[in-house]
Amino acid sequence: MIRTAALALALLASPAFAGKKKSEDAAPPAPPAPPAAPAAPAAEAAPAGAPTPADIYEYRHQAFEALGKHMKASSLMAKGRAPARQADMVAHAQAMQGLSTYLLDMFPAGTGPDVVAETEALAEVWTDWTGFQARAQDFATESQALVTTAQGGDVAAFGAQLGKVGATCGACHDSYRKGD
Repeated sequence: MIRTAALALALLASPAFAGKKKSEDAAPPAPPAPPAAPAAPAAEAAPAGAPTPADIYEYRHQAFEALGKHMKASSLMAKGRAPARQADMVAHAQAMQGLSTYLLDMFPAGTGPDVVAETEALAEVWTDWTGFQARAQDFATESQALVTTAQGGDVAAFGAQLGKVGATCGACHDSYRKGD
């Protein structure tokens, strides 16, 4: 719209449009002004409100459900009960490792069993945060090693490293999750 208006003004100001003869000696008309820069996009509307503790719990629950599915699919490959394609091993390992990068973020204060009754997380997650961080770091370390192992394509080595990842899960569940 601004460009159209600038072009219209330039045409109206030109001698040809005003009915004046353009002399050969006259300087050529100045080019039309460049269009104005577009306005910055409006900020997107913020969500209606911040996620509730129940929302955060639901997200956390779904993320761990997905992790369990990646563990199960990887286990099937390691046991020879599913084709163990290198690309699949890598994809599952990367998904597990990816979760390790935000695992602690899924446990903000105020989302424990005192607020969200259905959570399987014990209060110890928050009362022993340093210990919980250490278990999360163990998971991150072993899941990163799983990615490296998967990239090598050795199914037996993949299975052995998957066992180490599973052990980090069990160690965390023993201290920080309601009984399985």
